[in-house]
Amino acid sequence: MTVKCLWACLLSTLIVVDTRGHGRSTLGEQAMTYPLLADDMARLLDELGTGPVTVVGHSDGGVIGYILAAKYPEKVRALVANGANFRKAGRGGLTPQINEWIKTLTPVAIEQWGDIRRRYEGLNPEIEAFAPILLRFLNRVHDTR
Repeated sequence: MTVKCLWACLLSTLIVVDTRGHGRSTLGEQAMTYPLLADDMARLLDELGTGPVTVVGHSDGGVIGYILAAKYPEKVRALVANGANFRKAGRGGLTPQINEWIKTLTPVAIEQWGDIRRRYEGLNPEIEAFAPILLRFLNRVHDTR
């Protein structure tokens, strides 16, 4: 590692984001979509006054990164997308297996889900607002438009 590279690492700023409905973030009033989440990221970068950034995203974070880079190329220096789909077909193959797995949930698993929910309520006060999103997630393939 060169001294220049070491200083770049030491002087970098890492921004970690809980997107809408995740962690301690609330859902807001609009329907949650990938383009909306990318717009949120653009507004955050504007608010923080950053220059172009390197976006590192896993799964949905990678999809958000794709859209952010496409809509706001002046804000994204580089993009690292891991496990992110860029078309519907990328996820379609798993849907039958996920649906079968959901059918196998036992009463014990459902009870454990309730325990997880109670713990999550302590972090996100709007958990009830997240229910329709969770149901859509469980009932259809992700639409990565």
